[in-house]
Amino acid sequence: MPCSYLERNKIELFDKKVKSIANQIWLSPSELKEQIKEWFEGILGIRYQEIIISGETDNITCYIVLLDKNVIVFSPFQDLRSNVLLQRYNSDWHQGIDEPIPWYTFAYNDKLLRLLKMPTMLLINLCVIDNFPIPRLNLSIGTLSSYLRKQQVAQVHILDMQMGITIDEIVKKALELQPDLIGMSVNFGQKLLAFSLLDKLFAAKKAKELDSLIIAGNVIPSFNPEQFFNKYPELLICNKEGEYALRDLSLHIRGRKALKDVNGISYLNSETGKVVHNQAITVNMNEVPTPALDTLKDVAKYRGALTLEASRGCDYSRCTFCPRDHKLRSWRPLSSRNLLKQIDDLIRSGNELGIKPHIYLADEEFIGELPDGREAERVIQFCEGILQRPDKIRFDLAARADSVYIPKNSVEWNVERLKMWHYCAQAGTDRVIIGVESGSEAQLKRYGKGTRPEQNIIALRLLSALGIQLRIGFIMFDQLMEGFDDIRENLAFLERTDALMKPVDIGDMSYEELYDRLLHDEDFINEHKTGQPVYSIVSYMLASMEVLTNTPYSRMVKLTERKKNVSLIQNEGNPDTNMGRYTIHFLDYRVGELSLASQMWIDSNFGIMYTIKSLYKVANPVEKQKYYDYMRRHREISQYLLEYLVYTLEPTSQEENSLRKFLRGEKLEDLLILEQGHIKELRSRIQDSLSKWQQLMANLINDIQNDLINKKLTDSLDDRLSRSIDLWLQNQGKWSLINNPELI
Repeated sequence: MPCSYLERNKIELFDKKVKSIANQIWLSPSELKEQIKEWFEGILGIRYQEIIISGETDNITCYIVLLDKNVIVFSPFQDLRSNVLLQRYNSDWHQGIDEPIPWYTFAYNDKLLRLLKMPTMLLINLCVIDNFPIPRLNLSIGTLSSYLRKQQVAQVHILDMQMGITIDEIVKKALELQPDLIGMSVNFGQKLLAFSLLDKLFAAKKAKELDSLIIAGNVIPSFNPEQFFNKYPELLICNKEGEYALRDLSLHIRGRKALKDVNGISYLNSETGKVVHNQAITVNMNEVPTPALDTLKDVAKYRGALTLEASRGCDYSRCTFCPRDHKLRSWRPLSSRNLLKQIDDLIRSGNELGIKPHIYLADEEFIGELPDGREAERVIQFCEGILQRPDKIRFDLAARADSVYIPKNSVEWNVERLKMWHYCAQAGTDRVIIGVESGSEAQLKRYGKGTRPEQNIIALRLLSALGIQLRIGFIMFDQLMEGFDDIRENLAFLERTDALMKPVDIGDMSYEELYDRLLHDEDFINEHKTGQPVYSIVSYMLASMEVLTNTPYSRMVKLTERKKNVSLIQNEGNPDTNMGRYTIHFLDYRVGELSLASQMWIDSNFGIMYTIKSLYKVANPVEKQKYYDYMRRHREISQYLLEYLVYTLEPTSQEENSLRKFLRGEKLEDLLILEQGHIKELRSRIQDSLSKWQQLMANLINDIQNDLINKKLTDSLDDRLSRSIDLWLQNQGKWSLINNPELI
């Protein structure tokens, strides 16, 4: 192993120091570079031209270009034989060396120096911070950054608007950095924010102040690229996964790949004026590394949460409300080994920065389907890996109800699933999010869920009996509802108290016996039920169907229009491109008015309740219980709000009795005194009822505020909970919509 004129013992000492520094995987490359620079000068005292940090977590590499253009390379965690950049330089460079190679000195070589001149990329995560005030580790630009670093094809810088950075500050950073490429992730509700940033970036390009390629990705640009190209003809759009697209663009920047050959992008052909959509190759999940952790210190600062992606896609792909054009229809998981390694990276970093060891898995569906039907075996293998850790961690995940229980499958299959979920509970599964979506048989069919209400109840019962906390997705309203029957079925489903069980001690019980009792033994069910209603676990109460473009449900609406000779889609030729959806009238206008009122209720409380949910994720046990109680009260108030609104339009004695019992406890029984007759227009009557009901929410806000004042709660460093309360109080009694003001 040549040493050039450097002293070997000093190099070995420095190599150990590089390993110690690089072990701080939550530091950005620039932060690592500053620490390494200090120690290189202190230990070796050798003048150098440049220090380059590349790689991620286990293949971090330090390249030091000396004044004579020799390059000394340090690889603290991986043998240099495996270094991807050096393999591109010369796959045979290590021939004749049998021992491990943690560092090596390369003589001057133009090809190596060219490879080290990697393109610079600035990746930006947009965020409307008033709507989402508590941050989480971002996975879109985080995973892309980490992949590019792992492949050592770009020097990547990250800016995340969750941390309070503004559009003007992003532009200023871009002008200082002069990156070869600027990329941004544009999610639902972020189009105007993206346009604001793109306006300034392209203005800088026009003024010759910036010469970067600019690319936008995620759901909004891929839904409707033409809207972006009309404003920004030079823009590139990533219409599928971004890893291979950005890798290929790094080659394009160097003149080694034509734009037409870049994976999975769309662009406007300057000669023909037509949009070109390049073919996309699916990313190999074995190549996906731990997300970049550059922003983790800020996540900790603002009391945010750890997130991770264990799989991509959905094999089911038949829910009518879910667009799949920009997503994957096939389900692809990380290997158990890779997932366990990424979890270890996150937990170790979080421990250093004071973030609780709780990971929120962002998968569409964690369990998935494997070609050999061995999903349960894979999950159990993962859980066994978690159980071997010396520490205890917690994680949340999402699954379909039929990943828990399928009535038509054999008892053996369902018992095996029960065993799998028991392993998940033992390994630290804190909460499972189940996409129940409806308690109405007819509505579940319209949604294409492939499940039935009773099946969903049993799935919740099985999981809760294992001690797993639950949240469910629930879409109360859809545009093809007729009458109030579906709503009343939903309300009755959500009031059921036989779904949520106390944890059952199964030490002396077989899985077969537990399964049988939870399905067929009414005495056992009554003995172990918590008595809590299903609405207590709904993630977002009173939600309405978002009819997104290019979904089966949008086609169902068009079919209904033809069959019934009605006009429902109001903006078919010009859909809402900020949210990627249609504006649709309800088939039953009364249901539409209830949906509108419910959405205004949701939006009026969204900021404060999102903050509560986010702080719940990182709170200590005492505060966590308080946050949970706030969320439970909000769900209860919302449940009875809808019952109240239905009652004001179509009173029944059953609803009156239910409401009277609830309002008596809130000391607001006089709300049941309705105005006689139908003098007021329908919407006005509903909004009057909405305003009356807001008294209950005001009482809840007052309790939260008092707990903050009395220091029973800990706010974020920059008082985001207090600010959310102030914003709610400022807007009390003002009914509007966050993303659809034109509907009011």
